[in-house]
Amino acid sequence: MGLDPLAAFDSGHQPFANATVAASQAQESEPEIVCFLGDLAWGSGEDGDYGRWQQVFHPLMAARPAVMLPGNHDRRDRMLRRFAPDAPVAAERMVSVVETPQLRLIGLDSLFRTDVVPGLLGESQRRWLGEFLDTHDQRPTVIMVHHHLGDDDQALLDGDRLLALLQVRPQVKAVISGHQHVFRCDTAGRLHLLALPAIGMPFHPDERLGWLESSLDERGATLRFRGVAGAEDGAEQRLTWRP
Repeated sequence: MGLDPLAAFDSGHQPFANATVAASQAQESEPEIVCFLGDLAWGSGEDGDYGRWQQVFHPLMAARPAVMLPGNHDRRDRMLRRFAPDAPVAAERMVSVVETPQLRLIGLDSLFRTDVVPGLLGESQRRWLGEFLDTHDQRPTVIMVHHHLGDDDQALLDGDRLLALLQVRPQVKAVISGHQHVFRCDTAGRLHLLALPAIGMPFHPDERLGWLESSLDERGATLRFRGVAGAEDGAEQRLTWRP
């Protein structure tokens, strides 16, 4: 049996309690779509990890479309078997595509190897993404992936190639990532780069735990940080998409 990702550990954090609060908050907000950007498991993606996680989030997922992506602590095969046995698999990876009349969400699979920190999309997944974007309508599109774009050793190893692919396709408006455990809004040119906070544990004591409540449309996004574990909710932030 693997370590329970939602159990209390020596640092004093309470991932199970935090996740329960976040699930309740999200349920009250009545979202149309829910997105989980990886590291559902604590260590190496054991079945017991996902059973406990499902205990908390199944009511939220059961009533609406969900984007579920693997992180570096996940096992792709176990996630698919438990949560999404009929999910599309593109380029031998776990991807998600959710569409509304105004917007398209594409989730990418950056898991390189379980419990190895950096991520990798790979040439075949990048090729699939480019072909998908070029052969579908040009509605505003948001890309989601666990690993962030950056030049540090913990980032997406082919992030520069992903960014080059996206910059020349103006229908792509933003990239949302997890992995860094902190809420941050940056840009690359006019492409928005968003990093999500963590629910379970921070990397540093001054980082706030929580989740992101988002309202996305064809013009932009309204974002609000929702705090758990004593963190206060944030003020609304508005992003405007590039033309």
